[in-house]
Amino acid sequence: MAENSLRAYMNGLFQPPSIETNVHKKLTEAQVKEIRNLYLNDRMKYTHKEIAERYKVSRSTITQIINYRTYKNVV
Repeated sequence: MAENSLRAYMNGLFQPPSIETNVHKKLTEAQVKEIRNLYLNDRMKYTHKEIAERYKVSRSTITQIINYRTYKNVV
């Protein structure tokens, strides 16, 4: 983060956009949490492909979400 941006953030003048307001994201925070819970709690019940079809995203997107490569800020 650039010095000016960091100073603005530290002073409460700048808030980074959340995934809820990012127009390029296809999933909400709630959906990301659901995906991770589906996989962790019902590991043998659903494959990555089945979860991907349910949320209309690619299998690799599901893998990246589960492995915290994307949506890292959603816990």
